[in-house]
Amino acid sequence: MTNFKTQNRSKLAKVDSLYLMHLVGNDFRRANDHGSLLKGTIINGALKSLVNLVDDKFNIIIKNEKNIFTRSSLILFKTLLKKYFLKMPKISVENENEILGLSSALGINKDVIKNGIVGPDTITTLGAIGSKYKLAGKTKFPTFGCTSFAIFNPTDKKKLIVGRNLDYPSGGLFEKYPLVIFHEPDDGHQKYITFSSLGIHTAGLTSINESGLFFAINQNFTRSINIFGSPAIALLNDVVKKTKTLEE
Repeated sequence: MTNFKTQNRSKLAKVDSLYLMHLVGNDFRRANDHGSLLKGTIINGALKSLVNLVDDKFNIIIKNEKNIFTRSSLILFKTLLKKYFLKMPKISVENENEILGLSSALGINKDVIKNGIVGPDTITTLGAIGSKYKLAGKTKFPTFGCTSFAIFNPTDKKKLIVGRNLDYPSGGLFEKYPLVIFHEPDDGHQKYITFSSLGIHTAGLTSINESGLFFAINQNFTRSINIFGSPAIALLNDVVKKTKTLEE
């Protein structure tokens, strides 16, 4: 069964449990249409889990911590993290416009949406710090270990078959509301398709663009950390729109 909805020049269809969206316009408009078309349904999906990722995990860790001094330190660090550190990473104007478009449609503060983009990098960094200093007892911060593969099509060696496995703390909700978005920007950027979930607007997870380049975010560990840098999801979101060759 297929259901259709429209918002400005954008369209939404649902085929069985799969949501299909065609978004047209600039960065703000496409994200705003996404939120408007699915406003009543997004609250049930992975967006809530993603934007609350750092907060929820901290609450569990603080609850399980037996040492009063360590627990107090974690509470203070959580407060500082939410008030200051989550706002430090740099994101582009394009990402900011998407965040503003989605947040305004959903009636959510834009900083809450931004937490969902910064959260995965933050939680991984905190996991490394927690392991080093043996914080939080037996409770561990989650890690992201997505896997991707590509093989040549056995029947056509000029074509690739790409596979993707997502491992992340929002598992369960993410695949419960699968979403494929066809983006048609009218601001000079190329068209692209993202494979996502309701409310997860970014192309910084799994995407393919008009130039035929496939993008998938996968975790690799490093000691190089910059809290003023760009979150991986935000960075890849920009790359999908602008990159046309492997050299770029």
